[in-house]
Amino acid sequence: MAEKKKKKKKTRKREGERNLEEESQVEEEEKRGEEEQIEIDDEVIDEKADRIDDDRDTQALSLYFKEISKIPLLSPDDVVVLARKARKGDEEAKKALILSNLRLVVKIAKNYIGKGLSFIDLIEEGNIGLIKAIEKYDYRKGFRISTYASWWIRQAISRAIANKSRTIRLPVHIVDLINRYFRIRRELTVEDGSPPSIEKIARVMKIDKDKLERIIKASQFTRSIDMQIGDEEGTLSDIVKDESSELPSEVVFNVLRREYVDELLENLTSKEREVLRHRFGLTGDKPKTLRETGRIMNITRERVRQIEIRALKKLREIVLGAVKPMEWL
Repeated sequence: MAEKKKKKKKTRKREGERNLEEESQVEEEEKRGEEEQIEIDDEVIDEKADRIDDDRDTQALSLYFKEISKIPLLSPDDVVVLARKARKGDEEAKKALILSNLRLVVKIAKNYIGKGLSFIDLIEEGNIGLIKAIEKYDYRKGFRISTYASWWIRQAISRAIANKSRTIRLPVHIVDLINRYFRIRRELTVEDGSPPSIEKIARVMKIDKDKLERIIKASQFTRSIDMQIGDEEGTLSDIVKDESSELPSEVVFNVLRREYVDELLENLTSKEREVLRHRFGLTGDKPKTLRETGRIMNITRERVRQIEIRALKKLREIVLGAVKPMEWL
């Protein structure tokens, strides 16, 4: 019996040593893969730059790539040391962290070429995201700086593209109808002493009631989609723009009109509604993390994320579908 216990103990010890060795190999492979990937990306980026029409941009990019390629990558230990100094206000340490991750910005920015911004603009926006990431990075939480910074870089680039390329405009004749609707609504309210029904306004305007409702809803969507929500510099369109992105729990819907949000959520399943209510604090509570939401709903963190992505994708389709010109005809 005692000999069996000894054998089991030795087996467990060997397994533990093997696991540690495997983890070490994985880490080395991961590091080696990252370095190789950066080198490959530099070559791909040069090819992309060669296809840019503006020669001055191409020259500027080539010079930029050459300069940042000289900046050495930091080891995890170096990152911790510099991050600790940066948190204490050391500007040189902060600068070193930023410079060592400039190639990461280029790597991410190249995936957004052809989406409305020049490559140089994409890199500049990504660098802004990188700076913000370095300012917020907390090495004590155990996140790798590249993983943490990647989110901020993508968000900065995506938001810049959205601000440039996303503008939902209503046709002039629809704007005229909306203005006429509000004018008649005010006049009838004064005459009757209470807001008129949509049917009565439609009769006065000599327009189909269903069509008028669609026009009004489209107007509400175009006004609400660009309203800033929560304490972050975000809008509803930022949330429904990219269903694959990780969303910060601070972003909330509560500045939108309650009835408008409730109307949107009615298009979702009960589970999707519950996830969004918890994640974005729609019930008046503090927005919850994926993990907190999972505990409340008795599902995994990953399942919460999947449901959230699906729900936001639906909202995106509803919002964008509500302003399609074909629906006004």
